[in-house]
Amino acid sequence: MLQINGGEVLAVAADGGFTFPTPLAEGVAYTVTVRSQPSDPTQICSVSRASGMVGAGPADDMKVVCATQAFAVGGMISGLNGTGLVLRNNAADDLALAVDGPFAFPVPVASGAGYAVTVQAQPAGQVCSVGQATGTVGAGLVTSVVVTCSTQSYTVGGSVSGLVASGLVLQNNGADDVSVVSGASSVTFPTPVAHGASYAVTVATQPVGLTCTVSNGSGAIDAGNVIDVAVACTVDSYRLGLTVSGLDGQDLVLQNNAGDDLAVAADGTHQFDQRLVPGAGYSVTVKSQPRMLTQSCSVTHGSGTMGSADIGNVAVACATATSRFSYWLMPGAQTLQGHVESAGWQAVPGASLALDPDVALLASDPRGRFVFTGMSASGAIRVHPISVAGEIMPVADVKWAASNLAAITLHPDGRALYVSTNDGSMVADFALDDSGVLTSFAGYPLAMVGTGGALAMDPLGRFLYAYHRYGDEIRVFRIGADASISPTAVSTSNLGNAVSMTVHPSGRFLYVLKADGTLEVFAIDATTGGLVTAWSGASGITSPLQVQVHPRGRWLSLVGGAPGSSPAIRAIDPATGAPGPALPPFFISEEVSSATFDATGDRMLIGTRSPQFMFRFALSPSTGTPLSNTGISAGDVPAAVVVINR
Repeated sequence: MLQINGGEVLAVAADGGFTFPTPLAEGVAYTVTVRSQPSDPTQICSVSRASGMVGAGPADDMKVVCATQAFAVGGMISGLNGTGLVLRNNAADDLALAVDGPFAFPVPVASGAGYAVTVQAQPAGQVCSVGQATGTVGAGLVTSVVVTCSTQSYTVGGSVSGLVASGLVLQNNGADDVSVVSGASSVTFPTPVAHGASYAVTVATQPVGLTCTVSNGSGAIDAGNVIDVAVACTVDSYRLGLTVSGLDGQDLVLQNNAGDDLAVAADGTHQFDQRLVPGAGYSVTVKSQPRMLTQSCSVTHGSGTMGSADIGNVAVACATATSRFSYWLMPGAQTLQGHVESAGWQAVPGASLALDPDVALLASDPRGRFVFTGMSASGAIRVHPISVAGEIMPVADVKWAASNLAAITLHPDGRALYVSTNDGSMVADFALDDSGVLTSFAGYPLAMVGTGGALAMDPLGRFLYAYHRYGDEIRVFRIGADASISPTAVSTSNLGNAVSMTVHPSGRFLYVLKADGTLEVFAIDATTGGLVTAWSGASGITSPLQVQVHPRGRWLSLVGGAPGSSPAIRAIDPATGAPGPALPPFFISEEVSSATFDATGDRMLIGTRSPQFMFRFALSPSTGTPLSNTGISAGDVPAAVVVINR
């Protein structure tokens, strides 16, 4: 019985022609096999030319030969070193082979029938071909079929990007060099690699001024060319490094080429993130000086041209101002006195200045160039330059705001001065140059529509806070890039007569000391300057005068003017800004008139009314606890005291 395409069966009982009853359409493939061999007598039937494709006419060239004898068809295989080879005889009899040597198909072919050996499936990575593949079986085994296998080989290559210079040489497996020209986008090694063998692409020679790296560069050859090796080239660049020494504060920010910022938290070596190509210039500057503790950092070897190696000789040295001079305002005596802080209580030669009878306010320049006095009745603001020796030099400039000045404060970098007044109900802003000349900003002054009061400057230079007595509110002014101020819609009302205000050195909290002895702590919104109450409670002092934060932001100083009301030092919770319990007192029984920390925070100056003294207390650097003190007669009531930080 014969079968076509594994389906229709045709019984054949005698020699002669045969035809399957169901015709096939033109173009349909067919394979005819022996479904069952004849019996009685037993014979072996074999089909020659058993497969093909239906053409425009009948497929009638098949031949079925039956005989009582049948013999195996086989031969010899050579060169086979893979798996997957499948041979086929007469389109039906499959034989899988994995090794060289003799082979024979399992189904014998009838004597006199034809055989046709083909490769049904090639082994992995090889190509096998059949010689003496066809013939007619005689009276014995067929052993003349020859199968020869050879291993395939494939090329190795891939893409190239960023190659803008000459000189790149690649290697495969440590040899087979190929030079890649500038601008090339692809590369292929000249020598193919055999199937199953490994490949490893490396850079033998880098191009001029570039560094090229290889990805997907190694593996084993499979059945195909390797095309996914990727060679990426970048222009050589190097890191700009520096060494910082003496840093004792926070928030130091360095900058290279006015764009690449580097925040530094500790001494040691540091590097900017942005790499520089050879020939590129660099210029390192201090973008933001340290705060908490306020320091001044300077750069040496900060500019130059990048070569062909990392640079690390830039040096940044930070130093803490030492508060060399203090200045005491004596309204009763109408004088301003200067003292050398680094030499005990020695008076500064020429540092005693006669002032107007209505002098009421004293402020100092954060950069140590000037002190400022404010006249209550006239509204005059005088700029007093300070010499290297601490002498008070002739007045550099005088500006008049409205009468009855209430407060003076300075921009953190000394670029501008701000005042509030009781009469005229305004806040005024002035640009301040290095010679001490004040220039009114456009839009000066800004009306608050009510009595002015205390001012507080954000140490980050973002906002100015002004107390509006008539409205009992704190108004927020935004500070522009030129240090001028502009009003915002943000305010805090129903405050309750603020006497003194100050902002934490971190810029996160505003402290407000009120006339009834209450202390309010507000959290500051970094975007709007808005205030949200973070803590409120008793300050622990009577006749409140002043609130001040330690330069490192660790402690809060609260000063009252009542006899026997010793200034209080309270620790600050860095997370919430809330004050902790008061530290041991200063043991001052006199009526306090003024107080301030020095620049290092290691000492505190306290002036008293009776007797008219100035005390200097040493503070514990770890706890803030008052330690030893010295004091001298001031000659009059020191109503205000400032220190010059140099």
